[in-house]
Amino acid sequence: GTKSSGSNAIPVFAVGAATAQAATKAGFRNVCHGDGTVQTLVEMAAARGVAQMLHLAGENRTGMRVPGGLCIATRTVYRARLLPLAALPQGACVLLYSPRTAGHFAAEVDRLGGPRGAVSIAAISPAALAAAGSGWHRGVAAASPDEDAMLSAIADARNATREDAS
Repeated sequence: GTKSSGSNAIPVFAVGAATAQAATKAGFRNVCHGDGTVQTLVEMAAARGVAQMLHLAGENRTGMRVPGGLCIATRTVYRARLLPLAALPQGACVLLYSPRTAGHFAAEVDRLGGPRGAVSIAAISPAALAAAGSGWHRGVAAASPDEDAMLSAIADARNATREDAS
């Protein structure tokens, strides 16, 4: 590897722009980010000649294909627990940030006997939208897996809700 004057010179490959901004704010100087998927990130790292990578990840994560020549050590640093819904959302647009949470949300709505048609959903990706299943009032997948695209998806779902109501 290259010599550095401190740990803040270590290259940081962040999955998305928000995490890259947080790393820069924390003082890291060599920061780049992918398009929101871990697969793109590891391919980017391999293309830049990275041979070893530490992947700080959640307990539940998307599978990836590791490019040849890249060795990844993964460490679980957080856990997202799935909890039961206490009540059905009413007239809401629900944000779904992963296929796992989308499937769980759909199962909870069904468990509570709620009509899916009364709820609009905005999903972080087409995979998350598909995992939620069908029957929602409106389902929109974000154009890219980031907060700006999610905000646009919410607006799309709300606008469709108003148009459908008129």
